Amino acid sequence: MSTVLLTDAVLAERLALLDEQGDPDVAKLHVLRRRHGWPHVQLSRYDVRFTEQQAEQIIASRTKAQRQPKKEAPKNGLTSRSARAS
Repeated sequence: MSTVLLTDAVLAERLALLDEQGDPDVAKLHVLRRRHGWPHVQLSRYDVRFTEQQAEQIIASRTKAQRQPKKEAPKNGLTSRSARAS
């Protein structure tokens, strides 16, 4: 079984972590990886790679869920609790 490992530069590009010149910001990726405990493959002390599944997990963790619309307020000016009491 062969697993493709992504380099930190490739993942930084996928996550749109780019520096001023438009190059992948690998340093920022490593800061975020340590801060948020992202899954990764540690090949050596300084060599980190990511599988496709780990990249998908990271992207899913950064994706915000769509908010549900708020419930409509009671029309008579009462809160839901006071409306139930009356």
